[in-house]
Amino acid sequence: MYSIWKFALKSQETQVLEIPLDAQILSTETQGDDIVVYAMVNTEQTEKEYKDVRVYGTGEPIPDVITEYNFLGTAKFNNGSMMFHVFYK
Repeated sequence: MYSIWKFALKSQETQVLEIPLDAQILSTETQGDDIVVYAMVNTEQTEKEYKDVRVYGTGEPIPDVITEYNFLGTAKFNNGSMMFHVFYK
């Protein structure tokens, strides 16, 4: 059986997200003061995998290594006055 799960990100530029093996990362969004990532997971999967996640605000310098990552989406705060762009690999 599959289900959509939510994973909250920490307020830092780089982090590792622990998710069930073979989960399909779907989107990112804001919820309250948090950036969250949604993924479709097999609820019977007990093994884990780790995704390297990067979060950058608009106008911040981004290292060249970002070309190795997948762009997930943009999280908006304060009616769009603060924008954070989420990447993973």
